[in-house]
Order: sequence, then C-alpha cells, then structure tokens
Amino acid sequence: MDRLKELRIEKKATQREIAEFLGITYQAYSNYEKGTREPSHETLLLLADYFNVTTDYLLGRVEKPGETEEDDGDVKVALFGGDGEVTDEMWEDVMQFVEFVKERQRKKRDGES
Repeated sequence: MDRLKELRIEKKATQREIAEFLGITYQAYSNYEKGTREPSHETLLLLADYFNVTTDYLLGRVEKPGETEEDDGDVKVALFGGDGEVTDEMWEDVMQFVEFVKERQRKKRDGES
C-alpha cells in the first residue's frame, strides 16, 4: 500500500483521522502505510472512497488514480456502441459523471444532504 501515505499527505489528513473514518485503531492504519499489514476488502473499498481513487490505484495496478485495470474499450462499446466513435472529451465526461454518482452515493451513505 505504498500510495496510502502519499494520498494522506496530499489530503492533509492524519493517520488518526483516517483510522477513525475506517473504524480501526491508529496502529492498524499505520501498519497499512508501512506495508506490514494488508487491509480487508471492505477497508480497501473505504480507503478508495476516502481518497476518491480506485482500488486498482491503491493496489498499484494502475498509474492514474481514476483508472481501473478493466479494459475501457468494453465499457465504451457498452455505452456508445463502439470504441472508435468515442473522443477523449466524451470519455472524460463519462468519468466525471461516474465520480458524481459515487459522491452522491457516499453522501447518501453518510447521511448528508
């Protein structure tokens, strides 16, 4: 979990704040950053939500925070009926909408309006 410390510093959060968000001890979170422990699947999902990145990014499987290892071509075909018709601008709009939906769901889950 090499990226956790980098993301935490970027967010200007403390290890204690993130541990509280996750509902775990400070030491448990610290161990994730050190790489001496691995988070559970549920904790990994919470971390991805907290930092607004994909689990693939946290796991080091992709280089960009919003990327997944899945083939974007399959998604483009499903959404647009073909990969060749999709411009970078169109794809960026789709990804922004995905982030909007994720944020709306997070707010619902957290009881925010």
